[in-house]
Amino acid sequence: TSFSSLSLAATDGNTKSFDLYCTFETTIDDNEVIQFTVSSATANSSGSTFAAGDAGGATNNYGEADDNKLEVTASALAYGTNASNTCLNSAMTAITVNAVDANSNTDADFTTDIKVTSTGTLTGTPVTATPANGVASFSSLTHTVAGTSLTLNAERNDDGTWDVTSSTFDITPCDNDECVSRSEEHTS
Repeated sequence: TSFSSLSLAATDGNTKSFDLYCTFETTIDDNEVIQFTVSSATANSSGSTFAAGDAGGATNNYGEADDNKLEVTASALAYGTNASNTCLNSAMTAITVNAVDANSNTDADFTTDIKVTSTGTLTGTPVTATPANGVASFSSLTHTVAGTSLTLNAERNDDGTWDVTSSTFDITPCDNDECVSRSEEHTS
């Protein structure tokens, strides 16, 4: 972004400090560091000059600690990859649950365990995963009883404040050829 009409003034022989504030609409990357540089400056035509055309090329302290870092703070869970129809006694296509803020940005620092339960008969329920980069992956969710219009529930703790329900899915008996075919239907 360029600011063409920005006007800052310093008296001769002095410096000018200024703060730069940014507002972001919705989509950001957690932990991204914002950097800025003064790439050009124009001196007053009454005789002042700069030793360099970029007025010294001022920059922010990019890379130092948490200065100028965008921080996403999760306030909810959301399915990144949702549930799909699966064969009885077969692992579902991997399900992912993201820790997100109000704008659906993933909180890459979120590491609180996420538990998944099912309205069907899920092996090992509740199944727990620790998020990596704010995303919990569940690659071995297996149902041992057939059912229709089932859902998964993901939660970060037992108080129900961040619970999120998956889309509906069916667990049906099928032979290996059908199971492979169904799995391919949901990944294409």
